[in-house]
Amino acid sequence: MTVDKNKSKTSKNKDQVRIEVLERQSRLSLFGLDILASLGELQHSAHLTRDPLRILNVALKHVKRLVDFQVAAFYLVDEESSDFILKEVDPSSEQKLIQTEVDREIENGTFAWALNRNRAVVIKNPSHENLLVFHVLASKTRVRGMFVGRVLSGGPPVNETVLYPLSVILQNTANALESAALYKMIWEQNQNLEETVRIRTRDLELQTLELKEEIAFRKIAEESLLLAKEEAEAAARTKSEFLANMSHEIRTPLNAILGYGEILQFEARKINRADFVEDLKAIEFAGRHLLSLINEILELSKIQAGKMEIYPESFDLSNLIEEVITTVSPLAQKKKNKLGVIKQGLPDSMYSDSSRIRQILLNLLGNSCKFTEAGNIYLTVSGKTVDGIKWVYFTIGDTGIGIEPEKIPRLFEEFVQEDSSTTRKFGGTGLGLTISKRLAILLGGDIQASSELGKGASFTVSIPEDVSEVESFDKEVVGKWKEWEGRFLDEGSVLDLEGNLKIRPELNFDMDHVLIFYEDEVICNLIKKFMEKEGCRVEVADDGEEGLRLAVQNYPAIIIVDDMVKGLDCCEILSKIRQNPDLENTPVILMSEGKEEFKVKNATELLSKPLDWDIFVKVFKKYRTKPTDYSILIVEDDAINRAALTRILNKSGWNVLEAIDGPSAFKMLNAEIIPDMIMLDLVLPEMNGFEFITRLRQNQAWKDIPIIINSAKELTLEERGRLQGDVVKILKKGDVTCAELLQEVRIVLSQAGNGKS
Repeated sequence: MTVDKNKSKTSKNKDQVRIEVLERQSRLSLFGLDILASLGELQHSAHLTRDPLRILNVALKHVKRLVDFQVAAFYLVDEESSDFILKEVDPSSEQKLIQTEVDREIENGTFAWALNRNRAVVIKNPSHENLLVFHVLASKTRVRGMFVGRVLSGGPPVNETVLYPLSVILQNTANALESAALYKMIWEQNQNLEETVRIRTRDLELQTLELKEEIAFRKIAEESLLLAKEEAEAAARTKSEFLANMSHEIRTPLNAILGYGEILQFEARKINRADFVEDLKAIEFAGRHLLSLINEILELSKIQAGKMEIYPESFDLSNLIEEVITTVSPLAQKKKNKLGVIKQGLPDSMYSDSSRIRQILLNLLGNSCKFTEAGNIYLTVSGKTVDGIKWVYFTIGDTGIGIEPEKIPRLFEEFVQEDSSTTRKFGGTGLGLTISKRLAILLGGDIQASSELGKGASFTVSIPEDVSEVESFDKEVVGKWKEWEGRFLDEGSVLDLEGNLKIRPELNFDMDHVLIFYEDEVICNLIKKFMEKEGCRVEVADDGEEGLRLAVQNYPAIIIVDDMVKGLDCCEILSKIRQNPDLENTPVILMSEGKEEFKVKNATELLSKPLDWDIFVKVFKKYRTKPTDYSILIVEDDAINRAALTRILNKSGWNVLEAIDGPSAFKMLNAEIIPDMIMLDLVLPEMNGFEFITRLRQNQAWKDIPIIINSAKELTLEERGRLQGDVVKILKKGDVTCAELLQEVRIVLSQAGNGKS
């Protein structure tokens, strides 16, 4: 009997937990439905009436349904005096209290500041007893008024979850007020028109008068429809515009923080303050982690808006699997997991977007490594034909913590993890699985999951072998963009699977970085000492593979290759250097036995051995880039970012010119101050970056100046098309370190220098 009682009690406990989960989910759903219903009621009620006071009364009811305001009030702008007049307050007994609060905020300038913010502004009372929420009521053409709400401390949190729907409600209120004013103006004008027509045409028949009235009302109806259409389009754009604007607003100051952080790390290393370096690296890590979260949210927003592009191409599936396993292996080993791969009937190649498939697999394998410790993780890849279409199935399984089967459908919802304890222990935004699911669907496939609590989980991704069989794409356009996109830096996450910063070159303001592939150690040491005296930073490699790795990692200004270096043949070394888009224009000096027939087309210069020292020095100085010989024009409206860029480039020896916008840049150019390169932000006042480039390229004297884009703006496919052929590099603020930026500048100006010579 005791056992039966215990079982019954356990069953009741489980049932109680499930009931609580369902109740919580039901409350969330009801809250969402209530908000939607509230917005519908508000829009219907507000637009039925043309009386501003009735509109405000309706809005107050809906605002207080959303947030438990102690006091809520609306101020409207008086048309004659431009003063803000208190029109509605709830409860009316607190009118004096809210007026006192507002007067205080007017005196300290907060009220005026809130007028210029097109979103909710939350102000904490100095005594911390309450919060004030300000939100401007503005249409496209003018400010109609201000909403003020007072919230007692200790109540439900006032965060983005409630502020965003609050903004939507108040924007609808502002639009309704604008509509009422327009209606009143049109009605008054119509009345005047009717009176004038009546006086001048009193002898006309009643039929003529009725016809004119009908025409007038038709015009009013057309204007009302147009206004309603604009309101609907504005509401649809609100979410995507908000995310895009927030991305730019966050990236711009964060880019300056990261830039100054790198400069301070460099200075700290110079004075041997290792403790400072570690603290500054922690700041950089936090900043770059924040950027990775922004990238995830923006990527999800693109998918939801249907703006995510995919670029199909033929690729070797086995190679992709090996790359993924190589990337994930360190993470699996960190938690003592065994990682296995099973291949069954794989096709030789796939036609799909390899980068998106890689992203899906890394997300799923990364999750398995995160939730499994001292266990087994496996990736099974197999091919199968279903209804005449060939499919590739990727199954990722593990022996980790697992999840309850009834919770599986929620895994692919935004910002969802198994429960709050999982979030606290393992971290993450809950977007990885959502993005993976959406990407799989975008590729014509899907993801299915199965799991058992405490025994692990399994995810199966199905992708068509040939994406064109399930989705049609313009292959010519895709191929063109694939080639163009390859010229830009990777805009993906700045963190690896373990949450650590990706390996990036350390900031160094030394301009001349030289790489030597050597066979003769004595000659190598002589060259190294000479170049170090010339102020160069020298790296050496006695093996071809090691030399290529250093070349790709550090982008040297000059490469010296001995034809007898160990490992790879020198022809193969030169070929691989030229195949790398970041090294293809780097000067390469080849030292050979001096036979003319041995001359290799991929070498910039050929020097005979034994080495003639005078000739070597002459050739070296010919290709050595001197920063003081070049000038860079920075066109950037943000003063802090502009100062950081100037400081970084000045420390490297470049001559830097500054312009706060397009007109000031053209003022310099018209004064015949012609830079060797322009670093341009796309978001500028008066004249944006696209307009600047168009005007610049129209002038024959300026059309060949290389341009590097350095901007926080999220570029669309169409915007990238506008830049094609007019810029040499696109860098995104925050995603590129100062060291990487310097490398790009050196490469571009090195190419410009070769063009001059």
